[in-house]
Amino acid sequence: MWPRSILITGASRGIGLGLVKEFLARSEVEHVFAGVRDPNRAPNLASISDPRLKVIALDILSDQSIEGAVEEISKVVGEKGLNVLVNNAAIMVQYHFHESPNRAKIDEVMRSNVTAPIIVTHYFLPLLRKALPRDANFLPSHAAIINIGSDYGSLTKCSVYGSGGELGHLPHKVSKAGLSQFSRVLSEDLKAEKLLVVTLHPGWVSTDMGTDAADISVGESVGALASTIELLNETHHGGFFDRNGEPLPL
Repeated sequence: MWPRSILITGASRGIGLGLVKEFLARSEVEHVFAGVRDPNRAPNLASISDPRLKVIALDILSDQSIEGAVEEISKVVGEKGLNVLVNNAAIMVQYHFHESPNRAKIDEVMRSNVTAPIIVTHYFLPLLRKALPRDANFLPSHAAIINIGSDYGSLTKCSVYGSGGELGHLPHKVSKAGLSQFSRVLSEDLKAEKLLVVTLHPGWVSTDMGTDAADISVGESVGALASTIELLNETHHGGFFDRNGEPLPL
């Protein structure tokens, strides 16, 4: 059973945009909120003609913008609340140890990839709780927080990928490990309420971040992600899975 309402951050392109299209393809979904920094600079969303799509100004680095997004979405969903929050927005910044130390680069990645999802979730939690029915049971059709993570942040698989520093991916890998830990901690905090929390790895996808060298297309990734999201349940709570729903090591 599909949720009535879904919010995706970082929805102007790549995986976020792909998820918007996938969710709109499901007739059961009543509202798809596409969170973007500037709605006037989201031509790919503007070209979608579907009354269920609402493009929302949502700068994940601005508390004022997040508060405004909560207010705008509240007006649409009312007492039914928001069923699903997909924390998708993220960045990658190159960092190399053969260059001079650069604290600003690391801070930039951590703010976007770790701090922002925590803060966005905190602001939207009241709306998600509104959507929980009395018989809530860890279902996306009730209320769920889905964090788009990466196996690049897996401590277990770290040696498989080699040195994050020399590859220039150190901040991104550390940030994704932090996002996975956030999901685990939050899943424990929300267990009693039966509000589902899951981390999903979309794969190495051909996007601006993933580059053309990636393994799969956006369509392949989001198609599998959407199918997996539909089937999420109590057994997935607090877990880390690939786009097909297979467990991944933290």
